[in-house]
Amino acid sequence: MKALVTGGSGFIGSHVVDKLRAAGHEPRILDLIPSPYHSDVETVLGDLRDPAIAQRALEDTDAVLHLAAVAGRVSVIEFADRNTCAVCGAVSPHHEGVGCDFEGRSHEFYPGPPRGA
Repeated sequence: MKALVTGGSGFIGSHVVDKLRAAGHEPRILDLIPSPYHSDVETVLGDLRDPAIAQRALEDTDAVLHLAAVAGRVSVIEFADRNTCAVCGAVSPHHEGVGCDFEGRSHEFYPGPPRGA
């Protein structure tokens, strides 16, 4: 299976790439920066919101593991635009019938430090 890992250059994404390879799959990384851990893994550099980048990254893939995210605290609108909407918008035209689910963690949506911190 060929799997696209968005955010594959990051800490969590790099471990997912390791697991995919160990299981005999072919990961491809899509990220803004080259992976410091996987120079031997096919990588597409760019922003997932760019349709040309997304199309190139998705070519001949069987699965997408979306781990790319905006770091730090951002508004709900920016979070959705740069994360969920980006991957759904990129995947849907290329993979008919693929649905998208929205998942987030509360710390992404509230300004300031957590209560009690």
